[in-house]
Amino acid sequence: MLTQIFMTQAINPCFQIIRINKEKESPPAYYQLSKKIENLISEGFLKSGDELPSSRVLSAMLNLSRTTVTQAYKRLLEEGWIFSEKGRGCFVSECAIDLDLHKSSIATLSNNIKKPKLPVKTEIAKQALQFPVQKEVPFALIAPDMESLPGKDWTTIVGRVSKSPWMHNAYAEPGGYRPFKKVIADLLRRSRGINCSGSQVIITSGVQEDLYLALQALFSEGAKIAVEDPGFRPHRDLVEFLGHRPIPIPVNENGICINQLSSDKELDAVIVTPSFQYPTGQLMSLERKLELIDWANSCGKWILEDGYDTELFTADEPNPAIAS
Repeated sequence: MLTQIFMTQAINPCFQIIRINKEKESPPAYYQLSKKIENLISEGFLKSGDELPSSRVLSAMLNLSRTTVTQAYKRLLEEGWIFSEKGRGCFVSECAIDLDLHKSSIATLSNNIKKPKLPVKTEIAKQALQFPVQKEVPFALIAPDMESLPGKDWTTIVGRVSKSPWMHNAYAEPGGYRPFKKVIADLLRRSRGINCSGSQVIITSGVQEDLYLALQALFSEGAKIAVEDPGFRPHRDLVEFLGHRPIPIPVNENGICINQLSSDKELDAVIVTPSFQYPTGQLMSLERKLELIDWANSCGKWILEDGYDTELFTADEPNPAIAS
């Protein structure tokens, strides 16, 4: 079982989202697959050095023949998108990628999405991004003097609780330690299929603080927030505590019921636990995730995703986040 867990975690979930059109007039399946992998590389979901699934694993995942996957990898090898190492597998190469080729299509997609409205206080919250951690410049505030450190005894005491006592002796950046955020962003890309940068990551003490910040920033008092029924009670309690209205929506074996969401036109957002529905333990199907995204895009609603227990999955396929 441990071997299975480690194997599935190594596969980027973005591969699971690939869909091949098998109609007669469509391009060959191997060509479609190679182009979709090219797009994943160009758009940053796969980066230099990332390992591709073996032909056996990918063919089973996408319900394709192993020959199709082998041909797709061969085309990618010939065009320099990937390279292979004997006994190890195929990896994304360091080829130069023209990201501008995809910006126009992404912009077109964005124009078709009905975006949610933001309250005035969100503009105020953005000011937090303008708070800089001051550098080592003359007369800078909140910056310790590195030339006149305290005595040896004080340094010894501080050294007992920190291996680098003077590296973090000023105010921290509001969103968290920058190198740590970069590591988290890379982990999310590889394990959850979320293409993000460290600047988009905010370090908190847990999901309740995450939701608190999101609900405070995105909604004015009295917003209607859909919650799963049955669901995680602290989510519902937090919604009520902040002066919003939790609206229970039933869940079934595939996840939250989209038809129930669509019937309430006044909803502002939905909170879901797609990776491990609490308390039923159900995994939201990929089809249901796509339906949920269509609902949010067409109505201009927010999806607040709690990736509960994502590090402990044991499924045969990786589980992409809704955000991916």
